[in-house]
Amino acid sequence: MKFNKKHIKILIAAGLLLLTAFIASNHKISTLEETVFRFIYDWPAWLKNIMLIITFTGSSWMVVLLTVYFFAKTRIKLAFLTIVISLISYSSSEIIKIIIGRPRPFKILANVHTREMFITGNGFPSGHTTLVVALGLLFANFLPDKFKVLLIIWAVLVAVSRIYLGVHAPLDILGGASLGYIITSLFLIFLPLANKKFKK
Repeated sequence: MKFNKKHIKILIAAGLLLLTAFIASNHKISTLEETVFRFIYDWPAWLKNIMLIITFTGSSWMVVLLTVYFFAKTRIKLAFLTIVISLISYSSSEIIKIIIGRPRPFKILANVHTREMFITGNGFPSGHTTLVVALGLLFANFLPDKFKVLLIIWAVLVAVSRIYLGVHAPLDILGGASLGYIITSLFLIFLPLANKKFKK
């Protein structure tokens, strides 16, 4: 396996994940991070329902809907890969949340509350962002090029919705995006290698 640009991108993503995790491990939100957070969090209240809909598209329920859709369209391989990538994304983000232990913004910052119900667990990294970046990268390898811009927009909107709803700080988003990129990138690299090995 030759070292190429994909590997360099993975290393950069890994470096960003480690850096954000290290900073987040102090369980504080810096002045700069708070400024970025409040810029989005302070958007108008009428956006709440729209943001809740957007954030839903990065949830486990969306994974179920996508999987059913792909099976219905006989995209069996894509359906199974969606399940596998989603499970890896969820478990990885949850493990890191436990290790880092960073509280969510509404538990750290003054005059901040969650706009989403049933929020539990820690903040770093954002599980929703991890999932949409991981799935977006996966879908980009299977769907026509015209959908790639939409996949990027999807990931950005979900990430922004998590900040607006008060459940994640910017570092949580960066960490989640890095983790999602690493998961799918490594999976797509090692899957063909594994297939070749089992065929021998």
